[in-house]
Amino acid sequence: MATKIYETQRFLTLTAHSFAVQVIVANAAWYEAIGPERRARVAAVVAETMAWQTDDLARAERTALSDLEKRLEITRLTDAEHRAFVGATSAAYTVIERLVGAEPIAHIRRAAEQSRPGRSTARAS
Repeated sequence: MATKIYETQRFLTLTAHSFAVQVIVANAAWYEAIGPERRARVAAVVAETMAWQTDDLARAERTALSDLEKRLEITRLTDAEHRAFVGATSAAYTVIERLVGAEPIAHIRRAAEQSRPGRSTARAS
């Protein structure tokens, strides 16, 4: 709601094409030095925090959608429509790979797959 998109448009289609990512970064030497027990605790806290964040984001999204439904006409794609959308936009990966290389895109796609509900993404790199 902070962007006030309802002031400039009347329609919104929910495409599920975007995902908010936050990265947790640690110095590799420090991470190795803390030992396996502390690394396990860090991983557990990261997993707990990620689960909380996912739930909090879902609540915020439901609230925002509820507010937007009062101001916009919202279209929710059927499964078939979503598959068509994914197919129609899949060329974007090729374009972006030309700009940044294949490995970063492969990494992003793996991370996106791992972030689907019911999967844990807590791991050390």
